Amino acid sequence: MFPRPSRILRLLILLVLLFIVVTSFYMFTSHDNYQDNKLALLQSLESSLRPSHIVPRRIARSNSSHKQGPTDVLTTKDNFNVQNVLHEEGKLLNGSTSMFTLEPGKTLLNPYSFPYIHNPLHICREHNLTFLIYIHSSPVNFKKRQAVRQTWGHPGILSLYSARLVFVLGGGYDQSVQGLVDMEALSYGDIVQEDFIDSYRNLTYKGIAALKWVGTYCANSKFVLKSDDDILIDIVSLIDDLFKNILPKRKNGTRLILCNLWTRMKVIRDPKSKWFISKEEFSGDYFPAYCSGSAFLISSDLAPLLYKAALNTPFFWVDDFYVTGLLVKKIKIQHTSYNDAYLLNSNLAEEKIMNNSNQIKVFHVKKLKLFIKLWPFLLKRHNELAQKFQIHGFMNISFLS
Repeated sequence: MFPRPSRILRLLILLVLLFIVVTSFYMFTSHDNYQDNKLALLQSLESSLRPSHIVPRRIARSNSSHKQGPTDVLTTKDNFNVQNVLHEEGKLLNGSTSMFTLEPGKTLLNPYSFPYIHNPLHICREHNLTFLIYIHSSPVNFKKRQAVRQTWGHPGILSLYSARLVFVLGGGYDQSVQGLVDMEALSYGDIVQEDFIDSYRNLTYKGIAALKWVGTYCANSKFVLKSDDDILIDIVSLIDDLFKNILPKRKNGTRLILCNLWTRMKVIRDPKSKWFISKEEFSGDYFPAYCSGSAFLISSDLAPLLYKAALNTPFFWVDDFYVTGLLVKKIKIQHTSYNDAYLLNSNLAEEKIMNNSNQIKVFHVKKLKLFIKLWPFLLKRHNELAQKFQIHGFMNISFLS
């Protein structure tokens, strides 16, 4: 049907195709080398800024190489000199020292001396920082972290309140996951990652890692907000309420912990439950008062105090109770209840937001697509801000498509 191309034309076509293949291969490998060199340069720079005791990262301490999250509980510590750890990490960016000091001859029960895989030293270099937000996240929760960055944790909103945000992660995943986390840290500069195995029963390590990082590298922040990556927060209403209604009732803005307070939470004894706790682990039938880990706000003066208390408080794997119950009690701080601002039943989140229940500011939203769907409706509580975001296209979240 069609005339057959001449031999010369066929040869030209073959040469063009060969040229395209060779050029594509060269560009691909060059891009990889460029990314590797850029990452190596960043890691070299970061290493030069780290305290001298920090060692190069190790991908995992587990013999497992599977892609699923590690489930074993870390029971051993790196053999660091604790005095050097506390001395070096007590040096703040402005040259002053924190409260992380060790009395001569004193032995620590929990040194918590895990090295950093990623440590974004630039986050809190502003002198007038009001809020530092840290979010517990698993290394594999890439989309959840991105959802937070593009909704309530968007830099455009946080800048209005002189706030910064970091995600706190552990390690222990295989190179395919860790490599993506490395790229994410390079792209966004908001990943704090310590080299402990990131698993459910190691969440306390994550909580202590956050307090240690805040007290060491972000002591210039006035307040600290902790949350999880499946929590949707009306950050505007929360901050407004803090300054208009909560702080004016206090003598000052220190020694504050504001949260959804559990006052008589029953200890679960069912061996089949994810939250099973044996009598040997905890003898009482009810926990003393502690905060829901979904979100709580503390004045920044508490971060070093809580971390210092953790160094000599026996480890307990229920991180919410350990940090906001045991440690808070140990430093003799009274909780401030903020329960009316929370909705932790994820099945009711959509209904409450659609009905414009302004009293609720913290929502547990398990499904990622619902998290994204509800954000514009939550933002519409604040018309001027919503219009600004609409104009600049910040409400168009398309990374899930």
